[in-house]
Order: sequence, then C-alpha cells, then structure tokens
Amino acid sequence: MHDRKLAPRGVILPKELRRRGRKTVEFGVLGPLQVRHAGENLLLGTPQQQLVLVLLVVNLGRAASLEGVIYELWGETPPPSAVAKVRGYAAALRRLFESVQPGVDRIIRAGSGYLLNVDDSEVDLGQFSQDVSHGRRALAVGDLPAARDSFEQALGRWRGTMLDGLPRGPLIASRCSTVEQDRLAVIDSLAELQLRQGQPAQASALIWPQVHAEPLREQSYALLMRARYQVDGVAGALDVYETLRRSLAEQLGIEPGAELQRLHRAVLNRDRALEPPDSAPPPPAYPEQPPPPAYPQPAYPEPAAATANRAGGGSLREPPVLCTLPPDLPDFVGRRPEARLLRDLLARQPRAGVAVVAIAGRGGVGKTTLGVHVAHGLQADYPDGQIYVDLRGYDRRRAATAYEVLGRLLRLLGVDRSAVSESAAERTERYRDALARRRVLLVLDNVASDRQIRPLIPGGRGCAVIAISRARLGASFGAHLLDLDVLDGPTASGLLAHLAGTSRTEAEPGAVAELAQLCGYLPLALRIAGGRLAAKPHWSVGKLVELLRDERARLDQLSHHHLDLRSSITLSYRSLPQDAQRLFRRLGALEPSEISLRLAAAVLDSSTADAEQVLEQLVDARLVQVSGRDPGGELRCRLDDLLRLFAGECAEREETPHQLAAARARALRTRAPRPPRPPRPRRPSR
Repeated sequence: MHDRKLAPRGVILPKELRRRGRKTVEFGVLGPLQVRHAGENLLLGTPQQQLVLVLLVVNLGRAASLEGVIYELWGETPPPSAVAKVRGYAAALRRLFESVQPGVDRIIRAGSGYLLNVDDSEVDLGQFSQDVSHGRRALAVGDLPAARDSFEQALGRWRGTMLDGLPRGPLIASRCSTVEQDRLAVIDSLAELQLRQGQPAQASALIWPQVHAEPLREQSYALLMRARYQVDGVAGALDVYETLRRSLAEQLGIEPGAELQRLHRAVLNRDRALEPPDSAPPPPAYPEQPPPPAYPQPAYPEPAAATANRAGGGSLREPPVLCTLPPDLPDFVGRRPEARLLRDLLARQPRAGVAVVAIAGRGGVGKTTLGVHVAHGLQADYPDGQIYVDLRGYDRRRAATAYEVLGRLLRLLGVDRSAVSESAAERTERYRDALARRRVLLVLDNVASDRQIRPLIPGGRGCAVIAISRARLGASFGAHLLDLDVLDGPTASGLLAHLAGTSRTEAEPGAVAELAQLCGYLPLALRIAGGRLAAKPHWSVGKLVELLRDERARLDQLSHHHLDLRSSITLSYRSLPQDAQRLFRRLGALEPSEISLRLAAAVLDSSTADAEQVLEQLVDARLVQVSGRDPGGELRCRLDDLLRLFAGECAEREETPHQLAAARARALRTRAPRPPRPPRPRRPSR
C-alpha cells in the first residue's frame, strides 16, 4: 500500500470511529463519484470542488500539493484567484464532513497542500487494491478458489467507468488510466483461472466486453482465443484472431505479436495443450453479447439449435423462438396515445416492404422505455421472436457496426459460426434470407444514423423494426417517425404520484407541480425524483423541491442508483463536433432567453452562415429547442433549464474566464440596436 503521512496529534482516525461504533463515510470512485454517510449521498458542490475531493481520495491518504491541485483544475493558465479558490473548496469540504461527523477533521493541511484523513476500507479503490493483493497472494501459494473469490470481489466493486461524468485533469486522468489497467489485469487473471478450472464459457463471457472496449489488447485476445477454442473449436479461435489482425492492420498497420502468432499456429495444428483439463465439466453455450452499459439487456446465448448436432451438416438450423427484450417496466405510466399508435402501425401488415417505426427524442425523454413496452405487447403478432440490440451509437469508442451486429444476429438465428461470411454484403444477404419466412420484431436502440442500421432492415414483409434514436431518422427507408417531447404537467404529476405514492402527492399538490417543473417534465428526471421520494418515505415532497431549487446542486440531486441525468446529457454533448460543444457551453454560461443566429455567431466569433450550421447541430442533438423564426425567417432557439445548468458546468470546466468574458462582450454587442439604413436615393424624374 502507499506510504501514509501520519495524521496530526488529536485528529480522530477512521479506524477509531469504527472502534467506537460510529458510522464512517464511504467514498466511491469506481464509477460515478459517490460519497455516502449513513446510507445518504452527500452533496459535494460544484464540479471543481468535486475535483479537489477526487484528487485527495485517489491519493489514498497521501498529501496533494497546492500546486498539483491548481494544475489539475486549470492547467497551465490558472486564474489570479486560484489559491483562494482552492482554499475555499477545501474549507467547504471540511464543513461538509464536519456536518456529518462532528469532531472528525477529514480535510487536513499538509504543508501547503491537503490530506484526506481516510482509511482504505472507506474507499472502494482501497478495497479493490486490497482484494487484488489478497488474490495474488492466494494465487502465489496455489489456492485457486481463494484467488478467484478475491478477484471476483475486486471486480464486483466497480459500478461503471471510473469517475464517469466527471471532468478529469491530467493528474486524475493519469490515475484513472493506471487503475483501469489494474482492472484489466484482474480480468485477465480471473479468466486465466477460469480456463485452468475448466470453465472456458465463463472466461469467454468475462473477456468479451474487454476486447470490445480495448480492441488492441493482445493479452486479452490470447485468452479469448483459448476460451473460444475450447468452446467452439478451431473456427471460434480463428474468428477471434482474424478480428484482432484486422484491427491492428487498420489502426496501426502491424500484424499480431509473436505470442499471438504462436497461438494461431497451435490452433491450426490442434495442439493438445489447448484442450480443457480432463476433469473439466462440459462447457455451456458461449454468451455472445457483452453486458450493455446502460439499458438492461440480456446476454445473447448461442441458440441451442445452432450448437446441437454440429456434425449433422447444414449451416442453418431452425432456431427456437427468440426473445432478448429487456424487461418491461411494471409501472409504465403515460405515453398511452403514442403506445397505441405504435401498436397500430406495427400490427398492420404493410402492403409492401417491412414495417419500420422510428422513435426520436432527447436523452431521458423515455424512448427506450416506450419502444420496449410496445415490443412486449406485440409478442403474439411476431411469434418467431423479438430481438433487442443496443447499437451504442452515441458512444464514439464503443459504437456497434452493422457488420458485427449482423454476425451476432446470424448466429442467434441459427447460422453456424463457420458459415458466417467475412463479406459484409454476404452477411446482409444471409441475414435477410434467414428472416424471409419468419415474423420477427427487431428493436434497435441508440441508433446514430440511418447508415448504421440500413443493413439490419429485413427484406420480408413479415418482420418489423423499432429504431430508437436521439436524431430524427428513418427517412431513407420509409420509417414512420414518432417524435417524443417531454410530458405535459398533469401526466408528469401523475408519474410522480405513481412512483412516490398518491397519499403523499395528494397532500402537497403545489409542491408536486413545482417538482415536475423543476424536473423539466422530463421522464428520466421525474423517475429519479419519484424514486428518491419512494426511497425516503420520511421526506415531504416539499423537501425535495427545496433541494432542487438550488440550481448549483440540481443535477447532483437528479441521480438515483443507476439513473443519472448528467450522464444522459453527457452522451449527447460528447458526440458533438468541437464547435458545437463550444457554442453549447458558452450559451450555458451566458444564459440568453432566446438564441438567434446573430447571437450564436457572436458567441462563436464566426459568420452567421457558419453559426447556423453549428446551431443546427445542436438542434439535431436535441440540446437546444427550436422556438420559431423571426420576421426575417431566421432560426430562433432556446435552452431549457436542465440543459442550461449542464452547459454552464461545461463552461466552468472547459472555458477560461477570458474566453467567457470575450464571448459575453460580443454577445452584448448583438443586443445594441442596428443603425438605421440610409434612405435609398430617389430616381431623378424625367
């Protein structure tokens, strides 16, 4: 473990708190930042204040210098008030912890810097490191079950991407990268253990998401090749090798390393060293689809019909009835007219072509919830299967291609792996042929563009597609577009009542109406607010309203378990080009009541033609709303409150005070009245 600085004399240590039976604070960084005391999430203040805390937490008891904190927050160009601001953030954090643990000094001055008085057992990162150390010690003495238990416990402490949704300066980014490499090493160690214990299918399921996220990590590919060889034979292992070889050639222009090439030759020679241990139980079917990052999605097991009787010849076998839909919400509320319209459109047999509906809307508006709910209600209309695919179109690093999805769907539909072509065109033909005589409903979620899913549209009339996207798509293949907006006031209040309980909401109708308004009538925000009230039966609705009235902490409050509004908006923001990101965050800092082309051009310091193109990108991403056009026909937009708060956070994090001041000055000049045009000269009379 790290060398620790001793706490000053008189400071109560966390171990002493536990000895006295008092509740300690739990710090979570292996996922979105989370600090809890007595089961409650603490409000951590502004993003910059949170960064100060994170820098202290990830140091695990070592001091952070004042210079390092300033560099983390502002890089090479700190403001003149940087020292005072850091001191203020530290004082605010000290007051926060003092309010929940009187007498315990958590933030300690160490020279010119600061030290977090924390024990490893209070930080999930410290617990992760301890688990890994225990696992490695057990592995060194040959205690495989104990090593496996420790590694599984270590990985179980992760709640998602480390510090997801929080901006990272150079120091925190470096620490996150190191910890992520530690996590990948643990996955490799656990997969190796599973292979040694004769469980290649479990190893495959563990490694698959890793190679998808880190497509150039050769060590993970070697483990996956060995696992696939034991499950699927030579063809499965070669499929993995070829995927890596293409990635390396396309991205780096190199061939796989010597170790992978030796393993490739061993696979071709059917080396007996690659066989599972003699005592190993027969492996179950290989789970093809990795776990999804957001919406619950079951793994895709290879259909039984595709794996049964491999020696019987024929590459396409009749698959069982398929249903890979995520679970329907038992408390589905609202959207009844939209659900009825979708059912009517999809239950009818089109005269020509395949029935396709596209559900569009901003993040958090309830598109996936509606699409999955409708799909569950159409199982009788599509008796051959209902298939859900998350294309992750708004995650630039992990977006699924039609090529890889086609391979997955073909195997799901009963096509042997050996018969899945390397040609994209042949995969599409085979896929459409497999669906030609079936009635299957496909739900394609998080679609980025028509191009991403065009090859996935079936050719037969018996199938249907629900395409879900933040963008308005589907025009190129004749989709019926359903554009979702936020809920109206009564429906939003009804959703809150359903989640929190009618007896509570009926007692405070005014507070419920204000809560719906503070949530922007957005279903995701409403569901978070309702979930928090349900989890806090001793809270009044008015208490949550009071918390949300503080704009500085509103986005912090709109987070509950796996639901997080800030993360939802972040996906749209990160998918934007740089100029669009810049315009969005500067508008958040300026807080205009209406956005004109002149204002956008001033904020960007560009021409109105260029500004119009950038503003349209924000409209397409659903980060600004069109409010109309001025008398001259120019676009007018607005920024709703929740998006404005997020944009303001981005501006505080990514813009310098000088840049914002210059943008504000240019914006103010657009409000000055234009000088009147000089009168046209009269034509001389003849």
